[in-house]
Amino acid sequence: MRSVGFLGVVVVFLLVLVSLSDTRRPGKFKPGKGKPGFGKGKPGHGKGKPGKGKPKPPYYKTTTTSSTGSGNCDPEAIKNAVLAELNTTLADLEKELNATVNQLKNISEPDVFSCKRMSGFSDENIPIPYTACDVEKPSGLVNLTSGIFTVQRDGIYRLTFTSRMSAMNGK
Repeated sequence: MRSVGFLGVVVVFLLVLVSLSDTRRPGKFKPGKGKPGFGKGKPGHGKGKPGKGKPKPPYYKTTTTSSTGSGNCDPEAIKNAVLAELNTTLADLEKELNATVNQLKNISEPDVFSCKRMSGFSDENIPIPYTACDVEKPSGLVNLTSGIFTVQRDGIYRLTFTSRMSAMNGK
């Protein structure tokens, strides 16, 4: 018990000694001007230049007036204006989203067909009809009897034609 009391006296003595040594330093520490060695600038001046630091919050003066409703603050009108603007913005965003979804669908699911003709053909005046299609997505892109490909949607298409020719009657 005696050692605890002695320890308490030593701690109090050290605190008094530290506080006295800080106050006896000439020009190093002035009460209210910050602690030495903390922040930027010269010791004893806190952070930054004197007069700078954490700004005080603005002063708001509240007044009450007995108004008969002649003010311009109509909560219902403000609510309606905000909702109208939100609805317009939402409609624009939905249009943009739908356009983006369609673009992604066109990229991820392109129109594709691979058709062939397995017999000879010599009429130069009509499109070449096909005998079969191995791939046709979506269905209905190609009319086999007319040989006409119908574009389903706007876009860029690449068509490739391959033929194997042989001489007829030695010509």
